Amino acid sequence: MNYPKVSIIILNWNGLKYTIECLESLKKITYPNYEVIVVDNGSKGNDADVLEEKYKDYIKLIRNKENLGFAKGNNVAIRKVMEEGKSEYVLLLNNDTEIIQRGWLDKLVKISESEKNIGIVGCTLLFPSGRFQVGGTILKPPFHINISDKVKNVIEVDLVRGACFLIKKKVVDKIGLLDENFYPVLSEESDYCMRAKKAGFKVIYAPEVRIIHHCSVSIKRLRGLDYIGKKNHVRFIFLNYPLHWIILRFLYDFGICFIERKDKDKKISLRNLKIRKNWKNLIGIFLKAYWDNLKGLKEISSKRKNRTQKIWL
Repeated sequence: MNYPKVSIIILNWNGLKYTIECLESLKKITYPNYEVIVVDNGSKGNDADVLEEKYKDYIKLIRNKENLGFAKGNNVAIRKVMEEGKSEYVLLLNNDTEIIQRGWLDKLVKISESEKNIGIVGCTLLFPSGRFQVGGTILKPPFHINISDKVKNVIEVDLVRGACFLIKKKVVDKIGLLDENFYPVLSEESDYCMRAKKAGFKVIYAPEVRIIHHCSVSIKRLRGLDYIGKKNHVRFIFLNYPLHWIILRFLYDFGICFIERKDKDKKISLRNLKIRKNWKNLIGIFLKAYWDNLKGLKEISSKRKNRTQKIWL
């Protein structure tokens, strides 16, 4: 097997404990040609100093003066990798992940190398208990259909998760960096998948490649997370959906402000629906998210016209 160089980028924001656990698990992998770049995204404590001292022979450390958000924080490192020109892959890895397969990276790269037009590869995320969390996603507007844990074969999808996100260098060469207007976090990797697909690349989900994901450890500290998630999701829709899909999604989002399933393990049916107790709060978030994106419609429209236009900030 060929072993092209992979630059693994880990973003740390006040998450020293998890970043150390991630790095310790990463040191056990068998892939022979990789580097690790840790970006400290303006942590308030001494995270950067501790990481530099403990892993000075294993990582390259980048210190951002402030929290730049997920996209911009990662872009700092991606830009550096591209300028150096020594790596064929960039892999974005959340600091709250744990590598449990020593051949994890070997498998991801082998899949990506199997076809020239494979641009992005993602894997299965597991809860710390080992229970299935999430994998790939297929878009069937207004719904996002998450792939079941029963799927065992490598398949092409529309979206994979940014917690483990292998990007071929030629994708970055063609479409550039993550869109930093998905601030501070969420939906930026979904948007990147759609831009890559528009540029002719495949997005692949590898279900048998698995990592532990402690799930949103850092972003849980953010204020207004429900609004941030909705705002960025609406931005994703405005950028990537045709008009009739946007209308469908608007109606769907409006409807789920009021109703939810009684039993989330059962399918949607009239008998399995109930009125949400917090519908007033949700409708407020819904209206603000759509209104704030409408205020930025000029910028969104300019990017929407050409989804493959290179973003190089």
